[in-house]
Amino acid sequence: FAQYLSTLFGDDKLDRWPSPDRLYALSIKRPNDRVGGLLSSSASSASFNYRQHETLRPTSIKLGLDINGDYTIGDEDNLAANIFHDISMGQMCGKLILISWRQPDIPALARKLGCGPYEGCPTLYNPGAFDEAWQIKYVYDPPKTLAPERDDVSAERGKGGFSKHPKWTVFGNVVNLNFDPLSFSKKAGDYPPGGSHVGGRWIDFAGEEV
Repeated sequence: FAQYLSTLFGDDKLDRWPSPDRLYALSIKRPNDRVGGLLSSSASSASFNYRQHETLRPTSIKLGLDINGDYTIGDEDNLAANIFHDISMGQMCGKLILISWRQPDIPALARKLGCGPYEGCPTLYNPGAFDEAWQIKYVYDPPKTLAPERDDVSAERGKGGFSKHPKWTVFGNVVNLNFDPLSFSKKAGDYPPGGSHVGGRWIDFAGEEV
C-alpha cells in the first residue's frame, strides 16, 4: 500500500495528485494507550510504532523529502499551529502537505485544521476504511459562489483554524485511493508474458512507469 501511495504523487499532468512539499507522520515514539486510565508519556511506558512513518517512506524516497515525525498523540494543536503559521506567512501557496496519522484521531486533527462537518470532514473515521484519504484545501478570498456565508455556530465550530476568518474558506473531502493489489503488482512487472520465477517487484516499485 505504501508503495502504491507514492505513485499517486507527481508533477506531471497525468499524476493524480501534486507532489507534496512537506511530509508529516505520527511520531514513532508515543505513549502507551493508557496507564491507570490516563495517557502516560514516561519513558518506561513509551512504545514505538512505525506504521505511519512507513506509510510515507516510499513517497519520502521518491521525492527526496524528509518525514517530520516530531508530533505525537495529543500534539494536534501544535501541528495545526505550525501549519497555520506557514500558511499565514505565504509559504504554502499552491503547495501540498501530506500527513499520515492514526486513523481514529484523524477527525480530531481535521477539526484542529479547521475542517468539520460544515466544511466536508466527517466527525468520525470509519474503522473499516483502509483506502481513504482526507483532503483539506484552503482558499483565500474565493468567489462568493464557492464560499457561502457561515452562521455563528458554524464559525465557532471552526475555531482554531482559518475557517472562521472571513477571507479564508476551507473545503474538505474524503476520497478513495482505489488501491488494487493485483493491478499494482502487474504494473511493477510481477506478471510478464510467459510468467516469472521472481515476484514481489512491487516492494521496491516507485511507480515511474505508471
